[in-house]
Amino acid sequence: MSGVFLTVEGFRSGTNGTSIWHSSAIVERVSGSRVKTQSGTVYELNGNFRGGSCVKTSPELIAVFERANHGKGAFPVGWQTGLAAHL
Repeated sequence: MSGVFLTVEGFRSGTNGTSIWHSSAIVERVSGSRVKTQSGTVYELNGNFRGGSCVKTSPELIAVFERANHGKGAFPVGWQTGLAAHL
């Protein structure tokens, strides 16, 4: 998967939805609500996955994440497999 990576995007905590943020490349799912990035930073994720806001992503890949997530608002366990299978 050289050259292919996944980031997360959302609103920075404490800004009342006014400050959009995105991560560097995700390299590890620490837990359902925590991910580790290529830079080594661990981020706490809050809220549900919103596939409709993924403008740079194909509908098929969004569906992979929605199915893996089971509507729980968690970062899916099989995210790397889903990404690789989509490619």
